[in-house]
Amino acid sequence: MRGQIRIVRAVAAAVLLAAAIGSPASAQERWNRGQNVQPVFEGWERNDDGSFTMVFGYLNRNYQEQPIIPVGPNNFFEPGPADRGQPTHFY
Repeated sequence: MRGQIRIVRAVAAAVLLAAAIGSPASAQERWNRGQNVQPVFEGWERNDDGSFTMVFGYLNRNYQEQPIIPVGPNNFFEPGPADRGQPTHFY
């Protein structure tokens, strides 16, 4: 009985290994242009007065295109002033 269980386990492991090796690795597709720019929350810092400073970055999902997005309806912060020194040229 124990021999049969070992054989079943060995066959199951071989099948799983073959499936993992046999499936092609799918690489992430590169887009040269046409994708959006995503904001990214990088973290926060505690200030001496007890307030917090939030740190943001961005992710340009295009491989070649470097969009220029001026401050306005597609590049702003709220509440408060829309222009807080954020980038407009996204590398």
